This record gives sequence, structure tokens and C-alpha cells, in this order.
Amino acid sequence: MKEILDIIVYWFKDYYADGMYILFAFLACVYLVIIDGSRYLKLIIPSIAIVTVIFNPWLYKYIFYKLIFWRLFWMIPCVLFIALASVELIGRIEKLWKKIVFCIGVILLFSVLGNDVFKGASRGDTRNIYGLSEATIDVADVMLQYDDSPRCILSRELISQIRLYNGNIEPMYGRNAEGYINYADDSVKAMYSVMESESPDYTYVLTRALHWGYSFVVNTDSRPIDEALAKRYGYELIATTDGYNVYYNSRIDISEDEAGYSWRFDGTGWWYGDDYGDYYLDTVQQIDGSYYYFNRDGYALDNLSSDMVEALDSDDIIITQFGKDDYQKPSMCYTIDDQEGHFIIIDGGNADEVDQIMGQIWLYGGRVDAWILTHPHSDHIGAFNEIYEQYKDQIEIEKIYAIGIDNGYYHEIANTWDEIEYYDRFNELMADKSNPNYGALEYVERGDTYSIGDCSFKVYNTFTEESYDIETGSLPNAASMVLEVFGSNESMLFLGDLEQGNADLIEGLYGKELEADYVQAAHHGQNINDDFYDNILVNTKTITVDAPAWLRQEDEDNHTAYEHLVYFEEKNIRVVTYDTTPNVVVVD
Repeated sequence: MKEILDIIVYWFKDYYADGMYILFAFLACVYLVIIDGSRYLKLIIPSIAIVTVIFNPWLYKYIFYKLIFWRLFWMIPCVLFIALASVELIGRIEKLWKKIVFCIGVILLFSVLGNDVFKGASRGDTRNIYGLSEATIDVADVMLQYDDSPRCILSRELISQIRLYNGNIEPMYGRNAEGYINYADDSVKAMYSVMESESPDYTYVLTRALHWGYSFVVNTDSRPIDEALAKRYGYELIATTDGYNVYYNSRIDISEDEAGYSWRFDGTGWWYGDDYGDYYLDTVQQIDGSYYYFNRDGYALDNLSSDMVEALDSDDIIITQFGKDDYQKPSMCYTIDDQEGHFIIIDGGNADEVDQIMGQIWLYGGRVDAWILTHPHSDHIGAFNEIYEQYKDQIEIEKIYAIGIDNGYYHEIANTWDEIEYYDRFNELMADKSNPNYGALEYVERGDTYSIGDCSFKVYNTFTEESYDIETGSLPNAASMVLEVFGSNESMLFLGDLEQGNADLIEGLYGKELEADYVQAAHHGQNINDDFYDNILVNTKTITVDAPAWLRQEDEDNHTAYEHLVYFEEKNIRVVTYDTTPNVVVVD
């Protein structure tokens, strides 16, 4: 409460200068009660109630935070009581010259104790009577050149001044995002928090700016938005002035379309519809000049750029790579949408990455049509284990595809870095008949093809009899599922954490079948020699490497993907890593 009281005192002083007004008002009230209590108590008692309400920190914390609180200080009748007491005193002074002297004294007292609210305006530049910063003026002028009523998301330094310059400017938030003035909902506070972070998530910012109809995003020039990312959401840098970047999207139209549709956010994702629950689903739509793909539950997949969506054919498969560049562990997580209403996950990452993949599961109504687990290492099945147990009553998993390792043999040869406890827990979870998803598990066989709706994949590697004889640093890696996901004309090959011994084996078995248009590099881009890649990267367009920043360093001696990244780039193949996730591959 002390912090709140400090705020109250601060704003009281800003309005009334200092506590002397309260002192004189108190003395005036005492005098008025003495001379005519029956008359003045009718005014004083309600006034005391008002002061009690305004100076109450509990009410401020729970009620007044929704109001423009400090603008209520005019309600404290200090000046009124001082004036009334002064008039009463003057009326009791008999001689005129004494009345005049007393009046002059009261006026001087007010002049000394009070603040001239017109002082700044009368002495300032009439074109900038509020003393606004040049940065505020310049940024506002830039936006007003493009839009008479610019809707904008701003950096903290601008939010308290921008509307003083021009009332037509509509910022998403002001100081209410910091807890002052009036109420700000959680989505506004979240946006403010992201904008003020050291490394803002501009995918988050631009997605919401686009859907909420904010044409301008203004940040400090020390934290620019990547040009390709800005373009992906229709924004371009139109000015850099006084330390600020101004981005503008000329295609945004906040008016509803003819059907009464507009962007809606329900806590899970964005959909485009009306108040009655009618919305787009399983379709591609052009809205405000941009193209969007809406999945089976009506949510827009913001990971796809407008250009990618515009080029989508109905039988294309959308594959998305997830991961965090500042993450300090290896991990692997992909999702697949076949545009036929089926949602597939490959692996899912570590146990502490549950929120990342659950966010995607909720976008598909909590139903996973197939969950493919390449092998039982923590960075591949950790999130799955947590989700299977924690969300068992909230999500539905139709099919789980995994490799069937010899449990006893694995326990004999497992290394400490295998963290075999994750595999043991997986087996316990699969044996739990009380779980609503019990019975979904199927162990894959080498050479078999599996179908989920119109989507299919073929398995090239799993645990087999040969696995007992192949020398390996890690059995789950050697037995890691290798699978190829097929579209109508193209395919994507997932190598998981495949090791060299099994790579030679499957190359001998399948040869050119392993060639693919898109490839996920084995073991975060570092686990297979160049000869194997030379043979399969014949017509490959893109390689996805599941490597955060620390794995991609040249001087990372023990666990580096650097050499393979150089090798892939030398082959003139597009390489994507966690520095640009989520990364989307559209398989034709």
C-alpha cells in the first residue's frame, strides 16, 4: 500500500503544489465549525467523505485503477473552504482598509502556495504548448502523412505524449499498460511487455498488429524488425527519425467486410468471423490484401506468409519447424497439416517445451491425428511424455507411431547421456489403460508405408535385427526412425538423429528412394558424413537444421553443426535453422 500512497501524494502535489493547502483547508474547516457548526457541517462532512475515498489506497488498488484517478483531485474542496473562511473573516473585519489588506494577503498566499496552470502555455511556443519532445512530433508527423487517424503500437517513451500532439492518433495503449489511468486488458499488457523487452518477439507483435488493425508499429532504432519478417506481414520501414523506426502496412482496413466478418481472438488463436460464430475454416482467403490459410478449426496459421498461402494448392502439405534460437538444449519439433483436416506432430521437443507444442495442438481443437516419435531421447519425447500424462483428459491422440526398441538390450548398453528414464516413462505411460488415449501406439516397421487421411509416410529406418550388430554411440540414435512424408509431387525426408552405421545400411537398401525435395538434417546437422548427403541431396531445395545459436558456433568443439552448415550452403541449398523459426516448408 505504501507504493500506492506515494502515487497519491505525488499526484496531489502535482495538482495542489504541496501539503500547505491541506493544512490551511483544515484550519479553515475548524474556524467554520466554530463560528457556525450547524450550517457548515452539512458541507464539511460530505467533503471529508470525499477526501477519505480519494485518499484510500485500497480503493485505488481495486477500483480507481480503472479510472483516471489523479484527475479527481479537483474534487478535494481545499480552495472552497479556504475561500469560505476568508469571506467569513472579512465579514467580521470592520474597517475597510483592513478588509483590503486581508484580501491582498489571501491572494498572495494563494499565489505563493499554488501553481499557475497556464504558466507553461503562456510562455511556451504556441505550436507546442505541452512541451512535447521532437521525437514525438516527428514520429506523429510521419504517421499523419500516411493516415489521418493512424492506429499505432508505440515504444514506451512516446505513449504518454503522442495524443497530446494530435487527438486523431489512436495508440493501442498509453500509460494504462503500466497500470496507470484506466484498465488495460491482458492482451494489451502482453503487447506492451513484448515491445519493451530487450529482444522483442516481432512475430508476436506484427501478427497481432495486423489482426487488430494497427497500421503502424514504432520501435527504437536499436531494436529494428527484420526486413523479411516485416514484409511477411505487409509492413515496411517508412522512416527512421530521432532514434525511432516507423513501420507501416498500407493494406490494413479495420472495417468489417460485407458479411460482417472481422478478426477475432479467443485466447487460442485468430479466426475471421462474426459475433454469431460463423467463420472461415479449411480454406484460403484474401483479407485486406493478404492471403491466409484457415485450418480445420478456423484458426489462421500465421506461420505462412501471404505469398506462400497465395501459392497453396489444395493438395499441398504444410510442414512447420519449431524451435527457439536462444534455447540451451538440442530439440526437434515439427507439425504437418495436409489441408484435409489432419494434424500430425513429429517429436515435440523437451519436457520444458510443452507450451510451444500445446499452443499448436489447441489450434487444432485438441486433436492430434498422428504423433510420430523418431526415438526416445529427452529432446524428442520429453514434451510428448508430459502432454500425454498432464492433458490426457483434454486432448485426443488418434495414433502414436514409434520405434520398438529391445528394452532389455537397451538397458544393457545405454549410456548416461541417453537418459533412459525418459524411455522407461514412455513405456509406463503407454501401458496405462486408464489413459483415454491408451491403445493408440503402433511400432513402425522398416519399408512400410502409413497413411493419415490423404497424407502418407514411408519408414526407412527403425530398430531391427541389424541394430544388435551396428556399433553405435547411442542405440536410440542408430535406430532413429527415418521417414519420408509424401505430397502429390514432392517429399520431405526426416533423418531424426540417424547415425552413420544405419545411414550406410539404409542407403544400401533404398538408394535413390532417399532423395527428397526437402530434408531434415540428422542429429541437429552434424551426425552424418558428407558422402551420404552427396548421394541424397540431388534435387533438394531446403534443408532444415534443428540447431539453436549455440550449436551453430564454429568454436563449439564438442557439439557443433557449423561444418555441416557450411557444407550445405556450399551446395547452394537453402538452409533454415532456429534463428528464423517457425520455418514453413510447403510440400507439393
